[in-house]
Amino acid sequence: MDASRSKKQLERRVTANYAAERRYFGGGSGVDTVEVTGCSSTWGLAEVTASGAIVSAGAGTAHAICAQGSSHPTQPSNAMATGPSRSQTATSTSPRTAPCRRLRSILGRFLDAPETNVAIFAFLLNLPWELAQVPLFAGMPSAEHWQAILVCGRATLGDAVIALVGFWAVAGSAHTRSWMLRPTAGQLTGFVAVGVLITILMEWLATQVLHRWTYAEAMPVIPLLGVGLSPLLQWVVLPPIVVWFVRRQLT
Repeated sequence: MDASRSKKQLERRVTANYAAERRYFGGGSGVDTVEVTGCSSTWGLAEVTASGAIVSAGAGTAHAICAQGSSHPTQPSNAMATGPSRSQTATSTSPRTAPCRRLRSILGRFLDAPETNVAIFAFLLNLPWELAQVPLFAGMPSAEHWQAILVCGRATLGDAVIALVGFWAVAGSAHTRSWMLRPTAGQLTGFVAVGVLITILMEWLATQVLHRWTYAEAMPVIPLLGVGLSPLLQWVVLPPIVVWFVRRQLT
């Protein structure tokens, strides 16, 4: 009588524990064989269906078996080697991956913004130009290497700002920030014109009023304006290339 009661208790415990394991770790249907272990002894092997119903239990000599301390075992048995289901994996990892997804979303929107692409391509295209026209400015060829690099870097950052001002000026008149995706001749002309006008003003102030820099003898100077030809050509040649790269990047 005691043996029959112990066996029924064992079957109930195996059924409950196995059902909990299947829910926790996932797995297919059908009949599996699991090893039933206890605190003091072992009944043997029990065949259990996916729903937790015991098909048969092997004979054993122990009187009873102790239930596991937790409904979820610390290590799965061989029958549970299939691993967690997709929904359970998503549920368990979503709290950790949510900040990463938000960060990727913010970074993606930042990189897809037309202003970001304008600034990046304007910087990359203007830097070689600034370095190439170093001999056209007095004192630059004889300056220390890193000092010249620093001056050209600051000038290139200023070029990127000018490009952004030109972009926003055209975007304001066109009532869209996506105008570079399908630029018209008028919009492209306006983008170039803003850069040329700002350059003329800055070069005139820097050379004629503030005396921030002076041109070398090799610099061609435009009569009446007193502005170097190289900075003006820079804003005639490069802005259309910037528009081409931005359009190619965003489409």
